[in-house]
Amino acid sequence: MSTLAGPASLRSTTPAPHPAYNTCRRRSNLWAYAGADGGDFDHELSLPNTDFGTFHSYPDYWSKTVGWTEQWIRDHGEAGRKAGKPVVHEEYGWLAPGKRQGYTGKSDTTPRTEVLSKWQAISLEEKISLESVTACSVLGVAESLPTPNSWVSYTRE
Repeated sequence: MSTLAGPASLRSTTPAPHPAYNTCRRRSNLWAYAGADGGDFDHELSLPNTDFGTFHSYPDYWSKTVGWTEQWIRDHGEAGRKAGKPVVHEEYGWLAPGKRQGYTGKSDTTPRTEVLSKWQAISLEEKISLESVTACSVLGVAESLPTPNSWVSYTRE
């Protein structure tokens, strides 16, 4: 157990970090791979009672690039093959340029269709079992919502 420093009202006794923290099989100091969110994807996928693994990709909010995310997807596919278990790219999104600028202060005008198509192609190459876009809408539907989702992908069909 470790004690958190800070104002008395915020202090609490919390468990020490998970043993996987900074000891993940990938030996990376990057938070996304080093267990900073509480787990080791490769290890958890190898457990006998784990049937499949899931992961998300939101590079805008993680201060990552499209290229970094492409490798992130490949790494999860590799983990699934090593464990002999399916992996689900459960959620992913690439903000519209205006929303990206507003939320992150960064600018990237790469079209969503290009980014998401590439991520889907990589998922297929990597034998990732299923992927789903966070939100998809037929043109005309989402625009009529009071607060359209920043992650919505539109189709004309």
